[in-house]
Amino acid sequence: MKHVILIIGLIFSFVTLEAQVKDTPADLRSTYPQTAHKQAVTMQKALSLSDAQTVKVESVLLSRLESNAAINLDATKAADVKQKEIQAVNDSKEKELAGILTAEQFALYLHKKQEAKASHQSAH
Repeated sequence: MKHVILIIGLIFSFVTLEAQVKDTPADLRSTYPQTAHKQAVTMQKALSLSDAQTVKVESVLLSRLESNAAINLDATKAADVKQKEIQAVNDSKEKELAGILTAEQFALYLHKKQEAKASHQSAH
């Protein structure tokens, strides 16, 4: 009887451990390249980016996603500190994009970003 309880306990432990592993940030990180790629392709279509620009934009987007995730996962920081750090990362991304895009593309990017923000706010 003790062996059966022990085996059931071990099985439960492995199932619990496997469920926790599936929710780890490492698993989430594997989707960041996919997300960055989707966003870069969307920007390529919307802003008429060249292939070279798209590759650079995708790199900037991936870096931003990973940086923001690392900030959010840091449990030692207060929410307001995290928000400031995320804003700094996003500001840095904007500067990098300004260096990659032409002036017209960047202006269109900012316009579309503002439209999306207004649409999001009106939905709430």
